[in-house]
Amino acid sequence: MTPLFPAKAAGPMIKSVNAVKVTIATNLMFLIFFSFWLLVYDLLVSIIRSLVQYIFNKHAKIFIFKIINKIIC
Repeated sequence: MTPLFPAKAAGPMIKSVNAVKVTIATNLMFLIFFSFWLLVYDLLVSIIRSLVQYIFNKHAKIFIFKIINKIIC
């Protein structure tokens, strides 16, 4: 009785399974890194946006008066 998978045929199959595992692991690492980077980027953008809004709201009257004075004068 011959085996279902001969020893010669098992070698390339194991290599291809390992290649698939490495590919899946690489894709998962990329997805985790990409999602983490998007999260950090979104956090940075929101912090910078809130800082700009805070500064503009604090000094908006001064900026507007300076612009009006430059236009008038």
